[in-house]
Amino acid sequence: MAKWDYYFDAYDRHLFRFVGKAPVIYEIGVADGGSLDFWRKSLGPGTTVVGIDIVDKCKEHENPLDNIYVEIGDGRSVAFLLGLIKKYGRPNIVIDDGDHNSFAMKRSLSILWKELRNDGIYIIEDLHGVFWQEPKDWDLSIFDLISQEIMGINSPGSRGHAKPSMLSSSLKLLACYWSLFIFEKSEDLKAPRAVSIQNGEVTVITEAS
Repeated sequence: MAKWDYYFDAYDRHLFRFVGKAPVIYEIGVADGGSLDFWRKSLGPGTTVVGIDIVDKCKEHENPLDNIYVEIGDGRSVAFLLGLIKKYGRPNIVIDDGDHNSFAMKRSLSILWKELRNDGIYIIEDLHGVFWQEPKDWDLSIFDLISQEIMGINSPGSRGHAKPSMLSSSLKLLACYWSLFIFEKSEDLKAPRAVSIQNGEVTVITEAS
């Protein structure tokens, strides 16, 4: 398995709470298969790992006895991804280590975010891959999307000037590390409230709008 060393602190911070909880994890991009076994061992017994790749040879890394599965198909296809949801269930964790281009990253996110479980984590890896082309050919739209999500998550309280975004109604957290974006989902978000604290008593003043 090959991973950038910067990633492991982020994994520990955002994924530790899933250890021993038998999560379902989808990883787009299988390559030599090493990370599939890494996730199963790191997250503990009962973890179900589903690797996704377009290369038939990657199927060799499947090991059903250890709840490691590999599905061959396009991680940008609605029909294919929804088929996985039906077969394996909604994921607690999604890791996009696939094509490393803006179009693919945005496409998979737009499909799988809706299927990610409440309190789930979605990770996009290797953002530096966007810059592998000549500068004139860069597609930086994944960074535009993140900018929109930052505005969207802060739209409550903007007096209507900032608009909700694609994810913001269920986006609890958006973290940026070197070459990583990490999203945390919550289906129970409430409007931010301004409160007054006097003599230990908390009074709601207003809700953000």
